[in-house]
Formats: sequence, structure tokens, C-alpha cells
Amino acid sequence: MSGRTERILPRHRCDPELLRAVRAAGALPRKSIRARFGQRRLSAALAGGELAAPWPGVLVPGESLHQPRARALAALVWGAPGAVLSGPTALAVHGCAPVPPETHITVFHDRRPPRGSRLVVRQSRVRESEVVELDGLRTQVLDVALAEVLCTAGDATFASACLRRALSAVTPVAAEQLGELVRGRVATRADRRGTRRALALLRSDHRVGTALGCGADQRHGPRLVQGRVRSFST
Repeated sequence: MSGRTERILPRHRCDPELLRAVRAAGALPRKSIRARFGQRRLSAALAGGELAAPWPGVLVPGESLHQPRARALAALVWGAPGAVLSGPTALAVHGCAPVPPETHITVFHDRRPPRGSRLVVRQSRVRESEVVELDGLRTQVLDVALAEVLCTAGDATFASACLRRALSAVTPVAAEQLGELVRGRVATRADRRGTRRALALLRSDHRVGTALGCGADQRHGPRLVQGRVRSFST
């Protein structure tokens, strides 16, 4: 047996207090974690993979980096104050669209996302009357999100499918009311680009569709992800 002594390098040790705080919030600004726990503990958590940064300056638990809800929370923290999930991401939270590869938010101040970050930012006035909290996420109300997608989505088929899913989730009377709300949003949009197409889609899909519904309760119903019903939180 060799008399040589082998040096055993210390393993990275999990920081349960730090990780517990970030897990409880879902996502936190990097600077607030540094202020509370110090740079040394923060650096160790990043090096060990306990924390990850989906967007610059925002950290989430490493195990939830690719989860839609964690990325949505991180986007709202990145765009704070006043940011709201919008367009395709808002419709995914409502359960009327697949979760898109990008996370879409609307902010009222000038913020430009880093290139290649899969964060889509629209600058516009955010009215609190047009915001609802779903699953702990600030989200555009359904009619506003539908109007945005109908006007701005590059794929008209996708926009039409979202509308059909939303209309098929409610009673015929409610579907007619929702269609009128969306039509009103489109008619009063300051940005007129895409409004003609949106109104045409509304005329053709105004009634309750036959597409797969997304659940009668928009706040607590299942979410559609990649063609299957599952929670937006997964």
C-alpha cells in the first residue's frame, strides 16, 4: 500500500437558506440576493448550479430554469415595476395557447432585452384594469391578450386557433360577449397595423368554435402545452 496521502478536495455544499428564499419567491433580482446573503454565497450558489439566470439580473432556482412559470416570473421581475405577461404568453397562462418558446411581456418604460434571450418586450401603457393575476403571474386580461395576438401574430392560423379555443371554453352567450369585447379592443387600438386581419378573423370565428376547449374556469383550469392538457406551472 502506498504511503502517499491523497488530498480530497471539498465538495460544494448546498446553501439551504439562500435556496429556500429564492424558491419561496420563484425569482429574485440578483442585487437583492447579493445584499441579503453576500457576494461569496451568491457566487457559490451560481457555481454549484443552485441558482440560474434566465434573464440578466434575475435569478431562479437552477432546477426550475426551463419551467414556463419560473421564466414568466423572472421576466416580470426583469421588467418591474408594472410589467405584465402579454400576447402569446398571456394566452398560454389563460389556457388558450401552447406555451411559446419566447416569453412575451409588456412594460411601460423603455427596456430592451438582451439579444438572443428569448424575451420579447413590447413598450406600451399598462392599465391596471387590464391586468389580472393568474397563478401568481401578472397577466393581460383575456380580451386584451386575444386582441394583441390577432393583430400581431405572424401566423394567422395560430391567432385563429387561439380565438377558437377561448370561445369554445365558454357558453355561446359568453362567447358572443367575449367576441364583442375583443372586437372593441381591436377597433380602438392606437396601432392600426394588423387590425384589418384581426377583424376578419373575428367575423369568421366569432361563434363558439369546435376546437379543443381550455376549461371553463380560466383561472384554475388546465393549460394547453404542446397539444396536451397540462399545467402552465410544469
